[in-house]
Amino acid sequence: MAYPVYQADLITPPLTEQELDQFGELLDDLQADGVMNLEACEGFLAGLVLGPRLVDRMATDAFLPEIWGGDGEDGAPFPSGKQRKKAAIWALRHLQTLDRQFREDAEQFQPLIHIAETEEAEVVDAEFWCAGFMHAVGLAPEAWDAYFDRAELKDGLQAMAMLAGDEAPQDASARDTLSRSALDAVVALARLDR
Repeated sequence: MAYPVYQADLITPPLTEQELDQFGELLDDLQADGVMNLEACEGFLAGLVLGPRLVDRMATDAFLPEIWGGDGEDGAPFPSGKQRKKAAIWALRHLQTLDRQFREDAEQFQPLIHIAETEEAEVVDAEFWCAGFMHAVGLAPEAWDAYFDRAELKDGLQAMAMLAGDEAPQDASARDTLSRSALDAVVALARLDR
């Protein structure tokens, strides 16, 4: 399938709650290694538009298939071309929404992450989101090196890498601290790009 070209200046409506749910279900139903869930997908898309803006350096057919674990033979992992097209369109619309939000109002960004409510507080766990973001970083690590060296980003990006890695802490409080630091780095990255 030929994927549409990403156009940052194209105005498309954000995905509705129903479309986000359907997109998440579609991804969850795919039978392939490396398929991202919706949280990881959003983190991945954010990693494409922040920092070195990989989205401007790569063709859509180089990054979109990363979301569903690659394009296999006979349309795999999708059961139909219609579903592949729908997934591509939803991913590109969400990418445009994130891109626009990071440029215009990053402080209001509300990521699609797991938040558990306890009697004492909200506990944030951005592991999947960070894994998706770091997957985007892994597409061009050398382009990201300078960002990991910046003082105002270093701690947050390291927190993101830790949450996405095999050594992520299991303690909910530690995960909450790392998650909040990682998401602060996302807003700081968006401010740099203005």
